[in-house]
Amino acid sequence: MRDKPGKPVDFYHTCYCLAGLGVTQHGAGGRGPGHGPDAGTPHGPPPRGALRRSDPLCNVVCDRLAEARAFYGGLPRVRWPGPDPAGYAGEAT
Repeated sequence: MRDKPGKPVDFYHTCYCLAGLGVTQHGAGGRGPGHGPDAGTPHGPPPRGALRRSDPLCNVVCDRLAEARAFYGGLPRVRWPGPDPAGYAGEAT
């Protein structure tokens, strides 16, 4: 997909065009038609050519995002060795 007429096709714009199409097919925040990662409309399966549901913030399909959150959520927390560079005081959460 292209950014502008006359410009070459590139992966960056193709990715974001498909992300926007996916949000229009499924709704943002998982509250559009259907609710599973590949759910169709309330009246039947997803139409032929429908994209898998993706998280509009991360632009990752929902089942892969859930896997990543489970994996990284199970890792030990990393403590910054000095003053917090962001200026926050207190314990890391």
